[in-house]
Amino acid sequence: EDIFLGYALHDRHPTIIHHYAFVNDPTKFSYPDFARGFVLSTAVLLKLKQIVQGSGFKFNFAIDAKHELAMMLWNNGRGSTLLHNESFCTENSSECITNYQTNRESCRYEFSIRKNFKVAVKTYQKFHRTRSMYLCLLSFLLHGFTFLMLSEFSEAALTFSAQRWEFSEYTFVSYPFFVAKHLLFLVPVVKNTWAKKYNGTVEYFSDSNDPDIPTVKVKVRNTDRGTTNVNSKTRFLFAGHCGKTFIIMSRFVQNFENNENKWLIIVDDDTLISLERLEKLVKCFDLEEKIIIGERYGFGFSASGDRGYDYPTGGSGMIFSPTAVKVLTEKCNCPSLDSPDDMIIGMCARNLGIPIIHNGAFHQARPEDYSIDYISRLKPISFHKHYEIDPYDVYRKYLLDNTTETAINHDEF
Repeated sequence: EDIFLGYALHDRHPTIIHHYAFVNDPTKFSYPDFARGFVLSTAVLLKLKQIVQGSGFKFNFAIDAKHELAMMLWNNGRGSTLLHNESFCTENSSECITNYQTNRESCRYEFSIRKNFKVAVKTYQKFHRTRSMYLCLLSFLLHGFTFLMLSEFSEAALTFSAQRWEFSEYTFVSYPFFVAKHLLFLVPVVKNTWAKKYNGTVEYFSDSNDPDIPTVKVKVRNTDRGTTNVNSKTRFLFAGHCGKTFIIMSRFVQNFENNENKWLIIVDDDTLISLERLEKLVKCFDLEEKIIIGERYGFGFSASGDRGYDYPTGGSGMIFSPTAVKVLTEKCNCPSLDSPDDMIIGMCARNLGIPIIHNGAFHQARPEDYSIDYISRLKPISFHKHYEIDPYDVYRKYLLDNTTETAINHDEF
């Protein structure tokens, strides 16, 4: 008998982490919460074996194992679907057949954010501050309307109720409108949330000098490749940032005498992260080992596992031990400046035998892209992307601990 039993999770809307599956109604598809456990009958296992051996199912990207397993078992409607059962639990109860226990013991390594962290934020001069916003407001006040060229801004930069016209790569919007400044200018969000207390620890690497932030100028052009229209939404297409990332790592190694006792953390300018929770996590790892920590994805894996590689997702934050940074900069390089940095690092790490340690508290996407039950189980360390959210609210709700800070301020006009 076909039995696939567990605690069912559902997507709230189509999401990139699940390859936009069931775009019309993602709530109709269930997948198991691995932390609670699940049950497969022998009949289902045999069918799964046939699918894998017959190469009848393949993902180029391995992103979320629990969803991808359920998709394989569903087999385009010809296979097994998950049966929900409340007895698979995270809490310890007499009514539960499973429970999830976290390691509550403190780890033995002692680190602090200011002494043992070096944080690098990858950014771009367009996202530094609010000059363009002032121009928009001035136009609005003088003329009662304005036109915004969306290619000047980040993806989904506009939240409005208005008419809209699209011509080629440009999108024009007429009054009334509202521009979410935290989508246009990402660095102020960073400086007013998670980096607020750590000016000496966090550095901003950009294509231009900006003494007000301040930024470290890198001699690498930005890799913005323009816009495209996807699913009726104007979206930005960005190339990778391999050149910029390897400059950051090389700079870390050049000052290795001062950095050999520091973790290197590389994030995007639209990453939200809790350095306090990250501090607790890395206390469980030996700084002298060659390791990379973050959210681990996979690419190009064969059924046998002899092809393909893991990589740390750049948007969720990549954490490197100093010896890992040193070996990567010595042995690896970018095929091109705009190659995807996280995937190049993953390929190099596999060739060099550097483990990429996965932790489910890192998130490459927004809270809305995950099941509520899933992100409620483990305190998040990071989220990524600001479109269609208020990053200040996300930071307060998911990443801010009451013991670490009392208030977060928006960047005002």
